[in-house]
Amino acid sequence: MKGKCSPVTNDPYATTFRGQTSSSKSIPLPAEDRLRLIEANVRDCAIIIMDINGAIVNWNLGAECIMGWSEDEVLGLYAEIYFTTEDRLQRVCARGLARAALKAECEDNRWHVRKDGSRFWGTGTIHSLRERDGRLRGFVEIMHDTTEHKRAETELAAALGRERRNAEILQRSILLGNPRRIHAGLELTAQYVPASADLLVGGDFFDMFPLSDGRVAIVLGDVVGKGLEAAVHTTQIKFALRAFMREHAKPEVAVKCLNEFLCESERLDAERGAAEDRLTRFAVLSTGVIDPITGEASFAGGGAEPPIILTRSGKSQQIDLGGMPLGVIPETDYEATKVHLSGGDLIVLATDGLTESRRGDDFLGCDGLIRLAENAMSLGAVDHIAQAVLEGAREYGGEFRDDVCLLLARMA
Repeated sequence: MKGKCSPVTNDPYATTFRGQTSSSKSIPLPAEDRLRLIEANVRDCAIIIMDINGAIVNWNLGAECIMGWSEDEVLGLYAEIYFTTEDRLQRVCARGLARAALKAECEDNRWHVRKDGSRFWGTGTIHSLRERDGRLRGFVEIMHDTTEHKRAETELAAALGRERRNAEILQRSILLGNPRRIHAGLELTAQYVPASADLLVGGDFFDMFPLSDGRVAIVLGDVVGKGLEAAVHTTQIKFALRAFMREHAKPEVAVKCLNEFLCESERLDAERGAAEDRLTRFAVLSTGVIDPITGEASFAGGGAEPPIILTRSGKSQQIDLGGMPLGVIPETDYEATKVHLSGGDLIVLATDGLTESRRGDDFLGCDGLIRLAENAMSLGAVDHIAQAVLEGAREYGGEFRDDVCLLLARMA
């Protein structure tokens, strides 16, 4: 015999069985029978019905499968039987029923206990049951066992926490040291502000260190990305550039060497199948080598905001480095721009997180950065100037949307 079920009345639960030798016959199910069938057959969902005092009056097969107690064992017991000891002491069950009575429902997402004492994470909701006239008749809780999902979520959070801690350790090593005096003839400071107050892990970095001939190197860069991978990549770039600067002492040569190093790293990663899209791993930076005795300075870089020089006499100059971002095109040449600095002249290096501070459709830009620095020149110490610039940028565009790095160097 072949047959099919199809609705034949306005009652969605009424069905018809059509047989080859029989006529159509409507078989409606009363509401109470439908409820009992659902309760009896649903195994992956606990349905617990309680009276107005919280005593269990119905315990379906799903509740037995999830928690281990049979219906005969729990009927008449208070529903807190499947709550943990600590939640019982806090009367969590009673508070949940009270909340459901007041607000129609209450979430119950927490650790619960089974008959054997083991714990499971239950995701449930307690609903109040009322007559048509509004009288409270009891409660029903519908709950799923989501322990595996909760454990996976916890493990993921722990893994992300470990990655964040490792990344922050690397970030601190990247930003370590803000010496005011590498050389008596040069006053230095650098400030780093993460876009998120609770996340000290970004791609911005700075560096300042002496060279063997008495000159001082300064670096400001921005590596694409955030998190552990970006921190590792940033660390590689920072210390590779240090090595190249100390070997060649010419910023344009050191930047070219760093670009070759990054492009070669990408090629090797591609050969072993570990490379990502090159456009997601490039770096932009500006470097300078300054002689604090003679005032001679040389700048080079690629893709970064132009270094700015403010003179004691009130003039300003933007140095257009013009180079390509690093790690994109191998065998790229970078040119150096040479300037002469006098006593009191201020060098300003900033990442685009600062210049892209925004008010409506208008960006702060390099011109705005120059205005902020000029207004702060009279504050004396470069630390105070840097703080004033950052505060001015916040006043202009609100909290920073991207990481910000600012480096200042002033001739004595």
